[in-house]
Amino acid sequence: WAWNDHCPEGPIMIVIPGINNDSSEIYMQNYCRQILEKGFHVVCIGPRGQQGINQMTSPLLVSPGRDSDIREVVDYVSIKYADKDLYATGFSIGGNMLAKMVGIDGHSCKLKAAYCSQPPMKYWETTKNLRSKYYGFMDYVTGLKIYKLHENYIDILSPIYKKNYCLDVSKSFKKYERASTIEDAVVYKVNGNHRSPLDYRRSSSSCFHIEGIKIPTLFYFALDDPLIGQNSIDFKSLKKNQNIVLSTTRFGSHLCCFDNYFRNS
Repeated sequence: WAWNDHCPEGPIMIVIPGINNDSSEIYMQNYCRQILEKGFHVVCIGPRGQQGINQMTSPLLVSPGRDSDIREVVDYVSIKYADKDLYATGFSIGGNMLAKMVGIDGHSCKLKAAYCSQPPMKYWETTKNLRSKYYGFMDYVTGLKIYKLHENYIDILSPIYKKNYCLDVSKSFKKYERASTIEDAVVYKVNGNHRSPLDYRRSSSSCFHIEGIKIPTLFYFALDDPLIGQNSIDFKSLKKNQNIVLSTTRFGSHLCCFDNYFRNS
């Protein structure tokens, strides 16, 4: 929480980071600082197993489609601060969860407006991009961070996953080094009743809920995004919804707004 003492009557912005990220990331710090300067109070969501919390309170790993995690925070803040308007920003997978929640909730959404920055709308397409782009380098780096974030919790997760899902996570995390293969081996099996990894990724995708968005919502994408890939952007459904503003830039990479690594100026 970051309370704005200079503007106590201001609205609240709920901010959701990307996968493997928390409020300590540079882009989160910079964004929250700018939002505070605009007169907002800020609430940052700490994803499961992250934010430096030493004890996991549930055996679930972070998932790109678990919109219930976002809704729980929105419901809590809306009750605790019923006199304030609520807004939300989601980055990357956080943006996908936010878009999915807003679309499912429709007219009953408790937010006044939302901003989704570079969400992997078609998550199965993002997985394809991760596996192929730069020879799978991004897939490997993301998977390595997932392992490092959760290696401290393996002793907690192992007996639960072995009993409930017949999974030996102590071996799975080490054997499957890439983000996509960790999802294939572990994550999809513990996040609902899915027939296959593809079924899990499709159910996690926000593209199927864009029509239901009834509040003003901004979507931003960099067309050279090396992580989510252009095939993950559902331009058609975004342009059909009158409540959505779609913004794109030619360059920008992923959550860092670089212009281009290869330009001299």
